[in-house]
Amino acid sequence: SNTNKFSKGMQRQVYLCLALSIAPKYLLLDEAFDGLDPLARLTFKRIILSLMEEKEMTIIISSHSLRELEDICDCYGLLDGGVIESSGDIESSLNQYHKYQIAFSDNFDESSLNHLNIVSYEKVGRVIQIVCIGEEEQINNSLISLDPIIMDKLSIDFEELFILKVKKEGYINYEK
Repeated sequence: SNTNKFSKGMQRQVYLCLALSIAPKYLLLDEAFDGLDPLARLTFKRIILSLMEEKEMTIIISSHSLRELEDICDCYGLLDGGVIESSGDIESSLNQYHKYQIAFSDNFDESSLNHLNIVSYEKVGRVIQIVCIGEEEQINNSLISLDPIIMDKLSIDFEELFILKVKKEGYINYEK
């Protein structure tokens, strides 16, 4: 049958069904979720996860939508100019980065944070938001020793990790 009259989303579903039906050992998908409605995305994710487990398939998905991939992917690779510049396990990479929202009294000396390996620093009024690389307990103890008025540990997602890595490694120059 001719799929030219199908919507983009329907065409995508047909192609994904065909690719998955042959259950290859390796499957490369480019922007796999593009054009799929939310229910189709969820269904497709569940199918991918079960096929990876049951058929021991390796699925490589290229995408600009990192939030879409975080719950189904375990490893990542950052391509820059056709070269893999960075790669790793998503969970262990996320465990190396720690995000905090802290506030100190008026006379706080911000240079007392210099000993931390800070990769992101934002300040609004007295509230500072930092992302540090290192061992969580050490960072916690270090921040507590500075006697903050407020100290909250915030979660960090894969998309934020990706942006931090890109900035840190200098792949892209961001100027505010």
